[in-house]
Amino acid sequence: MERRRNIRFWIVIPGILIVLALAWLLVIRIEARHRLTAARTAWNAEVTRLGVTVAPPANIPSPEDAASWIMAAAEIVQPVPYRRVLARTVGTPVARWSADDLRAAERMLAVNAEPLRLLHHAARLPRASFGPSGDADGLQLLRVLWAGRMLAVSARLHLAHREEDKALDDLVTLERMASALEQGRRSIHLLFGIACEGIAGDVIRDAVEAGALSPAGAGRLMSAVPDTDLVRAAQRAGVVETDRMAGMIESQRLDDLLAQGGLFYRTNSELNPGKARLLAWLGMPWRQATLAYLYQRRVRNLEVMATPYVRLAGLKAKPRPSLPAGVWLGSGSDWYWSMAAGRIQGRAAMRRLLRDALAVAVKAGRSGVFPRDLSGIDDGTPELFCECVPSYRVEANGTAIISLAGAAPLWKKAMGKLIEGAPALFTWKISKPRLR
Repeated sequence: MERRRNIRFWIVIPGILIVLALAWLLVIRIEARHRLTAARTAWNAEVTRLGVTVAPPANIPSPEDAASWIMAAAEIVQPVPYRRVLARTVGTPVARWSADDLRAAERMLAVNAEPLRLLHHAARLPRASFGPSGDADGLQLLRVLWAGRMLAVSARLHLAHREEDKALDDLVTLERMASALEQGRRSIHLLFGIACEGIAGDVIRDAVEAGALSPAGAGRLMSAVPDTDLVRAAQRAGVVETDRMAGMIESQRLDDLLAQGGLFYRTNSELNPGKARLLAWLGMPWRQATLAYLYQRRVRNLEVMATPYVRLAGLKAKPRPSLPAGVWLGSGSDWYWSMAAGRIQGRAAMRRLLRDALAVAVKAGRSGVFPRDLSGIDDGTPELFCECVPSYRVEANGTAIISLAGAAPLWKKAMGKLIEGAPALFTWKISKPRLR
């Protein structure tokens, strides 16, 4: 009898435990399904609330697509032998170049005449389509950036030789290349477009300060400044990339995602690959949990991107995720995304100053005197980056100053260790343009 009772015990108790474990797993699966449904609904509602729309990729024949010509130039540009001379000359007026740098820059432009010609051709095409997938990886776009720097060096040389039309051709090409990239469907396109815009802005700022542009030339540059809404472009890229990531998570095996560094999800803690495989082996709903976390974080990312950076700058850095996939999945901390928001909003603020400074230069060149204020030039709305408006004054020495007070410290914060000349970026000294 005792033996039967023991046998029954060792059969019934494990059976009960198995039933309880299956019931627990079922509850977890149901909860994971509900969490995913709620997260996906919240994501769709936020996209709708913000009015972020994503049009399908434009089907532009290759000969008419500026993007194809830009990438063709990237294939043949030769930046490697000239990286040092580019670093020394791209942000420096020609008057401060050494004789060796001058000769090296002229040789670099001669060697790379063909890729620069392709970029000039791309600038004359009205449409560009950088698609959502692997049509342009980081290395290719880095070569595009090198070609853009060469255009800036070329513009500086033409300005030094008082060849304004040729300098304007270079700068307009660089601005239109920036605009084409900023309208791409991926965040990598946007970031490289912003970088190209910044390179052009440095040359234009030096030319405006030196009074090296005619009123007509300043007006031509003003019409070429990109009009991309950078914050909206970042949100649009976020929607495209979230949809792409969700598709990968839904369709790929766990090991394939881990091999790409592509899994990062959280229940109560960040999981490393070993724990992820263990939970998957136990039948845990890792796929639903990953998708739910993706949508939850991306909703917050969209909110942060449109929040004035001056309100985000106080966020403290947090430890990096245990997997690099935190970056790949776009699910980093609010601090990480506040840095991205600061850099994008800061570039938009720089663009506003550039446009205002060119407008002041045009008015001063045509009338012979600087305008008393920015009426008819700037609409006076606070800039998202710093929640401040441009200030303007005319100096006794015959120059004008336009700046965004308080923006430079914010830019240093957003850039972290990658600090650029923040005060100069947000303060423009304008000399009266020369007459042609």
